[in-house]
Amino acid sequence: MGSYRPIALTCMTCKLMERIILRRITFPLMNRNMLPQEQYGFRMGHSTIDQILYFVQRVRDAHNMKPSRHNMAVFLDLTKAFDKVWKNKVLGKCFSEFDIKGRALPWLSDFMKNRSFRVRYQNSLSEIFKTYQGIPQGSVLSPTLFSLYLTGIERVISPCQIGIFAAYIIVWDHNLDLTKLENTLNGTLEKIQHFADEHKLAFNTTKSLNCLFTTNRHFVARIITGLRHSCPNGIACYEADLQPLSWRREINMANNVTFNEDLKGEIKHEEHPELLRQLALVIINNISPWALVIYIDGSKSDTGRTGSEIFMNTSTGEFRYRFRNPDHSSVIRSELAAISEALSLAFRL
Repeated sequence: MGSYRPIALTCMTCKLMERIILRRITFPLMNRNMLPQEQYGFRMGHSTIDQILYFVQRVRDAHNMKPSRHNMAVFLDLTKAFDKVWKNKVLGKCFSEFDIKGRALPWLSDFMKNRSFRVRYQNSLSEIFKTYQGIPQGSVLSPTLFSLYLTGIERVISPCQIGIFAAYIIVWDHNLDLTKLENTLNGTLEKIQHFADEHKLAFNTTKSLNCLFTTNRHFVARIITGLRHSCPNGIACYEADLQPLSWRREINMANNVTFNEDLKGEIKHEEHPELLRQLALVIINNISPWALVIYIDGSKSDTGRTGSEIFMNTSTGEFRYRFRNPDHSSVIRSELAAISEALSLAFRL
């Protein structure tokens, strides 16, 4: 086990004092707008939804440019973030960058120093261990102290953009040239790594990944096939509405599930709808009577509400199932969600 990372169970008197100090130091920080706008974690009126909506809107803005830009993002996760906080460094930044002086600064210094802990398991207590670095998890002051400690990383990422939520960081940029885009992000990652080394922070490589967002069909294929180990299949499958049915069949692990490839998406823009209807009826009427036919649909309203519907005609009767999807999802995402749910239900029948 690499680290127990205990949660600080402090007394009520200590928590009350922490809240007094927290209000004392956060009021001037918020009043003078000293906290970076890119940090959405541990701040009143900010949430993960706000950060996600901002990132999604920036990607859409780049796609709506003429010509459309490619977007590449890197998702980073700081490993053991609170445990790796350098106490002297955070105290120095509190004094020099955030003008925390007077009695508050020595109180913070005494609060972080000479801390010890022990582990309790059932009725047994371990020996007492001292912590020489890091800030206690579960403490009232620790989230704000960590935000102050991480401040400055947003100034080293130019010309890219950055979003921060606690110890989770996303860096992205857009460009017409994919090679220039990759070089820009690589240079930014080197700057971020230099900042992390100066602050004795480390990134979790297993939870960090990169992803490409584009409207180009060829690059969508590259995400699904070429970057499978670095880009989650879920992102590519749900957001790439040009994914061929053959790839969709290969991803599915069930050998007895087939997708009919006679109806292709390109026909919708070239043929009359009535011809499509006749072609669909011919395919449906030629289905084996022993096959389990599944009809799925994904829809999206004008207000952004999306949903999926499944219809199956089983040996025991008709089966209908409807469910909601996250708002403002794409229609193809709702359709693929319906396919996934329909297959799960079919295997349970």
